[in-house]
Amino acid sequence: MFVEDDNIEFFNLNTKYFNKDNYSLNSSFYQNDVELYVMMIKIFEENGIEIKKISEISYCNYVPNRAKTIFVEKENGFPYLSPKDTFTFPLSAEKYSLEFPESCQVIDKWLLITCSGTTGRSIISNNLFKNFVISNDMIRLSVSSDYLGYIYAFINTNMGKNLIKRHEYGSTVKHINPEHIELLKIPIFYELKDEINDLIIKSHEIRENAQFSMQTSIKNLYDFFNLPIIGPKQIKNGIDENYDKNRCFNVNANQLQCRFDGSFHDPIYTNNMKNLSKKAESDEFYLCNLEDFVDIYVPPRFKRNYVDDENESVPLLQGSHITQIKPQGLKRIYSGMKNIEKYVVKEGMILLTGSGTIGNLSLVSKYWDNWTATNHLIRFVPKNESINPGYLLLFLLSDYAQIQLDHIVYGSNVDEIAESGDLLNKIKILAPYDKNIENKLGDAVIEAYNNRDKANLIEETAINKLESKINETYSKFC
Repeated sequence: MFVEDDNIEFFNLNTKYFNKDNYSLNSSFYQNDVELYVMMIKIFEENGIEIKKISEISYCNYVPNRAKTIFVEKENGFPYLSPKDTFTFPLSAEKYSLEFPESCQVIDKWLLITCSGTTGRSIISNNLFKNFVISNDMIRLSVSSDYLGYIYAFINTNMGKNLIKRHEYGSTVKHINPEHIELLKIPIFYELKDEINDLIIKSHEIRENAQFSMQTSIKNLYDFFNLPIIGPKQIKNGIDENYDKNRCFNVNANQLQCRFDGSFHDPIYTNNMKNLSKKAESDEFYLCNLEDFVDIYVPPRFKRNYVDDENESVPLLQGSHITQIKPQGLKRIYSGMKNIEKYVVKEGMILLTGSGTIGNLSLVSKYWDNWTATNHLIRFVPKNESINPGYLLLFLLSDYAQIQLDHIVYGSNVDEIAESGDLLNKIKILAPYDKNIENKLGDAVIEAYNNRDKANLIEETAINKLESKINETYSKFC
């Protein structure tokens, strides 16, 4: 039994729990919630509910052997997805690998499960994943197609999460192994299995289409601008022979502008601005400041009163949430909080991370309308339909805007941009004169974000159906 004392939970454990099949000394293995779900599985089995181990309905289950990963510049390597990257929207790589084991690649319709750090997060791979190298910190699970969605839904229920957590080991960094997934017992409710399986598969197909649409939109933007790739190789000649290798370059004293951070003087930025200005000399494009299209708003710091009751609270978006395909670990704040209107976000706004990891962006979709967001997220509020918000987001996601954001970052231990004020206002935006082209590019982005949310709602419906069935069945037998 658990006893609380000064916010520390402790409990006594009878030695009967230790036997030839179990020698675990991890407290998580014996927590009340975990033991409850283990007992529920046993009750289901005793009352005629079929229980299957994942090993009985899967073809293979493995983690690639660990190998040294050599990271290189983008143009020299293969896009590499860390566990965190596999859940990003739009799907993109932050690192590029030179060499990798063949087992690090995945194919369509595999169930990927994180096995280090935050364990148990899962996603079903799609055709886009074949273009990436996937971290060996994700378990690969190949499952029969008529069980794939059902298993995914189960491991995202409270029962599934706790049964996976039961097998975590490690002190600083938590881990699970493929055999822990293989031995996971799942109750099969045949009257719901096909419905839940189909809902999950449908949600991931919509999600794949949303990801593909975003990747296509980004490619179309680059093709439309026909601007050169910006990187060390493109500026090496005439700048500094060491730049390509060590990112070294010289700066004249009269160019310092009281800034001694390297990113502010990076020649890539100078080259980028020259290319944008040259492109704007044509009759197709024009170059404007960000402030011409949006009002920039950074809310004040505030004390967060977290509330569990959904009827008295609203979701709070943090910086880590806005690039996730499905926000994980959302907290809710009291809806009656003083000055809460300062933190509410509206459909069509663009959010930008202003502290820590700079440059992450997201569109506030219809689903996020009237949610709240932390003060570390800068709001771009479009002015009078002066620009399609989808197009503006698309340009801000491009290298042409990201280089400008890197240029104005400041801070030593923690990068900051939130207080930049006028510096953010002067970010240059390249846009077409033809409004039809702008809307075509921008509307595709807006549709992709709405489809992302549609997929999440379908997935949530399926998981809740299974959750309810588990609880109803347990109540009937008890």
